[in-house]
Order: sequence, then structure tokens, then C-alpha cells
Amino acid sequence: MGVREALGGRWATHPLVWLLMLPAATMLVVLQELDPDAPVPAWVLLSAVAQHLVDGVIVLGGGALLRQGRAVLPLPAIAGLWFAAALGRSITGASIAVALGGRDPELLFRVVSWSFTSAAWVPVTVYSIAVIVRRRETLGELDGIEQRLRALRERELRTSETTRAYLVSSLGETVVPVLEDLQSTLTTARHGMTGAAAAEMSLRISQVHDRVLTVVDAVGTVPHDDEAATLRPPSLGRTIDLRPDRTWSTALLIGFSTLALLLPPGLMAYGAPTALELLVATGAAVLVLGAVPAMLDRWPIPGAPAQAATLIGGILSVASALVVMLTSGIDAITARGLQLAPLLALSLGGGNVLFRAAIAVASANDAAETLRGYRSRELEALEERYRTIVAQERERLTQIMHGPVQGRLAACVMALNFHAGPDAEPAAVAAIAEQVLEHLSAAADDLGMLIARPASSSSSS
Repeated sequence: MGVREALGGRWATHPLVWLLMLPAATMLVVLQELDPDAPVPAWVLLSAVAQHLVDGVIVLGGGALLRQGRAVLPLPAIAGLWFAAALGRSITGASIAVALGGRDPELLFRVVSWSFTSAAWVPVTVYSIAVIVRRRETLGELDGIEQRLRALRERELRTSETTRAYLVSSLGETVVPVLEDLQSTLTTARHGMTGAAAAEMSLRISQVHDRVLTVVDAVGTVPHDDEAATLRPPSLGRTIDLRPDRTWSTALLIGFSTLALLLPPGLMAYGAPTALELLVATGAAVLVLGAVPAMLDRWPIPGAPAQAATLIGGILSVASALVVMLTSGIDAITARGLQLAPLLALSLGGGNVLFRAAIAVASANDAAETLRGYRSRELEALEERYRTIVAQERERLTQIMHGPVQGRLAACVMALNFHAGPDAEPAAVAAIAEQVLEHLSAAADDLGMLIARPASSSSSS
């Protein structure tokens, strides 16, 4: 999946992405409107909801209008939508602050804050979700292909055995009972059989002959995709269970994104000391985000999942940043650090997951796509080989059935047809009925021997 397909695809204007951003967007609005010396008024939460609704109207509604049958939108169109949403948020927030809060609009500050936040977080969120969903789909397809490969390999190894089992089952359930019934009927009626009865008996034996052909033709069909269709989709844990890639560059990206989210409102609300403390805390988190995965890559924990480095690094980075914010003393007022702490933790923890996933999953997707192509070609080759083996087995069975069973049945049909009709002599019909009964008995015996014969004898035949 390329960048254009990921950022311009359905997730760029998807309602789920819009809903996922609501908690962080609400916390940022509270921070923007924060008065350090007063509790958060109710209109701030109203502003957060109104801003998010405006964002949804612009991104979701505008995306629906621009898409119009196009699966992938151009990147400039997507960037324009996201900037328009940031501008809409800023104007909405400024208007509510003036009307309900009696504040200055501070429109330039709001535009800068939302533009930085959108540029840092919206693309990576959309891209991460897109590549994770693609990987889940690819892994599901791979599971289905592997299931079919296992089924075909097992059938290929047991072709003779499964063919014989099918033959025994089908002939024993459909052909043998009919032959026995024909023998019983013919034994009872052979002395008084008329030409019309001979014609009816000929038709019934002909149907048995055709049924034998049908049984042989149905041998060894390629298995359907029923088992693969019932496979469960891969879990999210399996989808993102990957070792972190590009650990230090990813850590820097998380740090820059965190500062883009928190630095403008933090500087505006609390001033330079808090901004400096935020810089130091973010720097400490970046060091942990880079160092922990690098160390665990060199000295892995036995039995730990691949994503353990991401989880441990994220937890320790949040802890280190909060320790700096609450104990460093760079900003003497600890309450400011407490007010910034929730959004800081969300930014570092969420950014750790999103950025790591965007990079690691995108790389893993390339390998998974390559493997899927290889397995698909392997499946096609195996299906073709299986069809060849089945055709050979079907031909062998046809030859086996032709002489002892179908040949005798065909001879019975020809003999009865020769004496069928209203002008047939009863004595001649009775005599031929005796011969047909002998042939039917011999055919039933031959069929019973074929069914009871071991697979090795059948193969040698």
C-alpha cells in the first residue's frame, strides 16, 4: 500500500477515525481555553463538541462530495480538507469563546495550534489504520491459502485411498442395492416375462450402467473453499505483533508530534517556564522511546511477544515524562504539570502505538504481499497437479469398471433389447432372462470383489 492509497483511501474520511480523535481533541480544547486560576466552565466542553461536529461536517461531508465514485482521492484534496477542518475548528472555537466566555478570539493562535496538530497527527492516524487494516486482510487471505494448500497436499498424498473410499461408499449406497433388487425381480418374473417387461428391465439396467459412469466421473474433485471461508479473521494483536523498526527516528517523530500538540497551548496558557519543562519532559521521553526498543532488540526477553518492546517503551516514556513534569521544578507550580499530564500521556502513548505501527506494519505488509503472491502461485500449481493425478485415477477406475461390471451390464441391455417388444416369443424371453440373470449375478459378484479388494490390488489391476 502506497502513501497515496493509504492517505487518500476510505480511512481519510471515515467516521471511525473522526470518532477516535474526539477524546484527544476535547482535551486539547480544554487546554486551549484553560484559565489556570479557575475551574473549566461548561461552555468549554460545548465548544469541544461543536468544534468536532464542524470538523466532521467538513471532512466527512466534503470527502463524500469529492469522492463521487473515486476510491482514492488526490493528496492535495485530502490536505485541503484537513486544513479546512482545522480552520473551521479555529473559527468555531473563537466564536464560542467570544460569545459565551467573554474571551478574546485569539484566532491566529487557534489556527496555528490546530494546523500543527492536524499536520502532526491526522496523516499518521489515517495511515496507521489503513496499513493495519490492509495487513489484517492480507493475513486473512494468507490463512485461507494455507488452509487450501494443506487440504490439497493431504488429498494429493491420499488420492488413491480417498478415491477408493469414495468408490466403495457411492457404489455400496447406490449401485449394489439396485443390482440386488434387479436380481430379485428377475428371479421372480423370468419364467413369465413378456417383451414389454423385458424392455422395462433393459431400461432399469441401463440406468444402473449410467449410474456407475456418474460415480466414476465424480471421483477426486478439487476441494472447495468452505473451510477457508470459516476461518476467523486475524486478531489485532497478531496483526501488530511486530518488532519496532527505525527506533530512534520514530522516537524523534513522536517527540515532535507531542510538541506540536502541546507546546502552543501550553506556552499560551502558562508561559515560558512550563514550555521549557514540557521540552525537557518530551526530550526525556524521546530518549526512553529510542533506548528501550534498541536494548530489547539486542537483549530480547525470552518468550515475550514482538510488540513487547513497543509497549514497555511506551509505558516507561510516559512515566519518565510525567516525573519530569511533576518533580523537576523548572516550573515551580506543580499544578500546571498536572493539568498537562493527561494530554502528554495520551500523546506519548498514542503516538508510540501509531508511529510504530505506521512504520513496522507498512514494512511487514510488503513482505506479506510478496508471500501471498508466492503462495497463490504455489496453490495454482498444486491444484493443476492434483487435477492431473485425479484424471489419471479416474481413467484407471474407468478401465477397471469397464470390463467386469459395465461390460456385463451393457451385454444385459443389448440382450433384453433384442427380445423386447409385443411380438417377442415368451419362451425366447424366458431363456434370455435366465442368461441376463446370470450376467447380473456375475456383475454383482465382480462389483462386490472390487469394493472389497484392497487398494494395492486395485492399483495393480
